[in-house]
Amino acid sequence: MAEINRSGVVRTVASVALVGAIIWWAGASETFALLGSASLAGIALLVLLHAADRVLMAYKWWRLLRARGYPVGMGDATRGYFLASFVGAVLPVAGGADLARIAAMRGKGAGTESLTSSVALERAIGAISHGLFCLAAIGLAVALSIELDVSNGVLAVAAATAVVLLTLCLPLTFSIAGLVATQFVEAAGFRGKIARLAADYAGWSRHPRELWIFLALTFIEGFYPIVAYYAAAWALGVDASLVHMAIAVPLAFLLARLPIPLPSLGPEQGMFIFVATQLGMSQDGAAAITLLFLGTLLIAFAPGAVLWMSSSSTNQAAGPN
Repeated sequence: MAEINRSGVVRTVASVALVGAIIWWAGASETFALLGSASLAGIALLVLLHAADRVLMAYKWWRLLRARGYPVGMGDATRGYFLASFVGAVLPVAGGADLARIAAMRGKGAGTESLTSSVALERAIGAISHGLFCLAAIGLAVALSIELDVSNGVLAVAAATAVVLLTLCLPLTFSIAGLVATQFVEAAGFRGKIARLAADYAGWSRHPRELWIFLALTFIEGFYPIVAYYAAAWALGVDASLVHMAIAVPLAFLLARLPIPLPSLGPEQGMFIFVATQLGMSQDGAAAITLLFLGTLLIAFAPGAVLWMSSSSTNQAAGPN
C-alpha cells in the first residue's frame, strides 16, 4: 500500500509539473485569455459530448457482459462507468479507473473474474481500434502533404504493423488463456484464481458476433475525441479544421494507450500541442483547446463524484465487517 501511495504522489507531482510546463511553454497569459473567452454554449456542448461518450462506453460493456448471460443492468453499467471515470481522473493510480469500475459492479450480475476479463478484452479491442485511427491519421497527413517531425513513412509502417499484430494476437490470447486454465484447473489459492480468470477470458471467443459488434461500436466511439476537440476549438474561436483534428487527436491519444507508466495528465496534452502546432495551429490555441477538453471532461464526471461520495458514506455507515 505504501508503494502504491508513493507511486500516486509521484504521478500527481509529475502531472501537475507537466501541465504547468505546458501552460508556461504555450504562454500562460495568452492561454488563460483564450480559456476565459470560451462560449458557454461550447462548454455545454463539450460536457454533453463527454457524458454521451461515457454512456456509449457503458452500453458496449453492458452488451459484452449480457452476451455471456450475465444479468447486468444498463443503469448499473452506466453508473459504474461514471464512477470509474471520476476515480481515474482524481486518483493518480495506474489502472485506477478499471479497478473502480470492477469494484462498483461486484454483486450486480457478474463475478470479479468476468468483470476483470471483460475489461481486459475491452482494452485489447480498444487498442486495435485506436491503431486503425492512427493509421488513418497518418494517411490523411500523407494525402495533404503534411510532413510531421517523425517521418510519415516510419509512422505509417509502425501503425500498420501494430494494427496487424494486435489483430492477430487477439485470437491467440484466447488460446493462451485456455491453456492456462487447463494447466491450473485443479490448483488452489492464487493459481486457482488465475485459472478461473483465464477460463473466463477464453470464454469470450465463443461470442465472435458480439466481439465484432463491440469493435464496430469502439470504432464509432473513436470519432468522439476528434469531434470533441473540434468543438473545443469552436468554443474558443480558434481556427482549426476537423481534418487537422483527425490527424492530431489520434496521435495525441496514442501516448495514453501505450503500456508504459506515465503521469495521469500532461503527456496527452503535450503531444496534442506538439502535433497541432505542426499543422499550423498556434501554441496558445492548441494549449487552450486541450485544457478546455480536459476541464469539461472533469465537469462531466460530476455524477461520478456524487456516486463516489455516496458509496463512501455507505461504506463508512456499514463499518467493518
